[in-house]
Parts: sequence; C-alpha cells; structure tokens
Amino acid sequence: MSGSSSSNSNSLQRRRSQNTSSSSGPVDECRCGMKLPVLTAWTDQNPGRRFQKCPNYGKPSYCGVFVWLDPDICERGRELLPKMHRTIMRLEDEIYWFKRRENCLKDELIEYQKREKSLESIVIDCKRIENNLRAEIADSRRRERNLETEIMDCNKREELLEQELHSQRVRMKKFTEELPNQSLQKMVIFVLVVILIIITLMVMTPMFKGGKFEYLQLS
Repeated sequence: MSGSSSSNSNSLQRRRSQNTSSSSGPVDECRCGMKLPVLTAWTDQNPGRRFQKCPNYGKPSYCGVFVWLDPDICERGRELLPKMHRTIMRLEDEIYWFKRRENCLKDELIEYQKREKSLESIVIDCKRIENNLRAEIADSRRRERNLETEIMDCNKREELLEQELHSQRVRMKKFTEELPNQSLQKMVIFVLVVILIIITLMVMTPMFKGGKFEYLQLS
C-alpha cells in the first residue's frame, strides 16, 4: 500500500518536472481544458521571465501544467533585471504623477487665460473711462479759462465803477461846498420841485371843450 502511494507521488513529480520545463512556444490550453494566459514573473530568481500556468495552480484540482516560455536567467541577469524593473516602475509612477500635474497645470492655464480675458476687458473699460475723464478735465479747464476771463472783465468793470463813484463823490463834495449853508440848499431844492410840479400840471392836464382837447395857457 505504501509502495503504491510512493510510486504515484514519484510519477506526479516527474510529470510536474516535465510540465515545468521550458517550451518553444506558448500553450493554448492546459489539461483542465482552460486557456493559459502568458504571464511574467518578477521574483528575484526569475525576473522578467515569461511563463504559463494552469488557472487552478495552488488548488487541489491543479492539473500540473506550468511552462516557462523564456530560458533560465544567469546570475548577472538576476542581479540587474530587478533593479531595472524597479527603476522602470519608479519612472512610470513619476510619469503618472507628472501627467496628473500636467493636467492640473493645463486647468490652471485655462483659468488664467479666462482671468486674462476678464482683465483685458477691465483694462479696456478703464481706458474708456480714462479718456472720458480726460475729456471732462479738458472741458473743465476750458471753462476755467472762460471764467478767469469773465472775472478779469468784472474786475475791470469794478475798477471803472469805483473810479466813477469816486468822481461822483468829488463832484458832490464840491457842490455841497459851493452852497452857503444847508438851509439855502433845501430851499432851492424845494423851489425847483414846486416849479417842476406846476409846469407838469400845466402841460399834462387837458380840458375837454367841444369834443377837442385844449391845454391851459399861461397868462
């Protein structure tokens, strides 16, 4: 009984050793009837070595198919290939993050371009406002010059009026000095006013006679 079991285990090991030998090409199916994908090992003993195995590998229903598609790697290859693989993985990871950073920068660039367009429109509005303010400043300066001219004319007129007022005051002073006294001055003014009233009444007062106007005549 024990002899039969040992013979069966030896036959299974021989079959596995035959199945794990190198192959000239990929195998389509295993003994279970399932398709075998081409895989790549990255262990320290077999870095970068392609192989095929039964999908039930490690299970009780494993049929024992395990095929290396690439020949065995030398010691130098076992030393260099893992380092190269780690370098490639690191570079691919850096490329991934650089691409993400590039996408973020592209989004930021689009946002900055939008802001630039907005700022350009604001600059255009500011320039238009500046031109309007300059026109208003020029108009205000022109009005200021006109007002200054008017002020100069008013000052000249004021000077002329002051001169005339001064001359009138001088004349009035001379006239009052020529009169003997104030009572005589009042009397003369009163007589002149009475004469003026009489003349006005004689000239302007009409009398109606026979449908015609006749004026009083001095006797």
